[in-house]
Amino acid sequence: MDQRYSPSQDPLFAIFENSSNGMIQILGKSTTYVGLSPWDFGYPLAEKEYIQPEITLRKLQFNNIILIGNP
Repeated sequence: MDQRYSPSQDPLFAIFENSSNGMIQILGKSTTYVGLSPWDFGYPLAEKEYIQPEITLRKLQFNNIILIGNP
């Protein structure tokens, strides 16, 4: 096993919601580290904002979508 592995308490997953108006919403999950965190292994503290045990909410809007294939 990789000695720099930081397990999380719960599984991480995301749910993608598609709407007919071109909006895609990504609903994520948050958890906590169990045991040692990446910072305990020497990961740069400057990256702490970006490396978290979570998938954050995202909303994407697409316009002028062309669907190819069978409806």
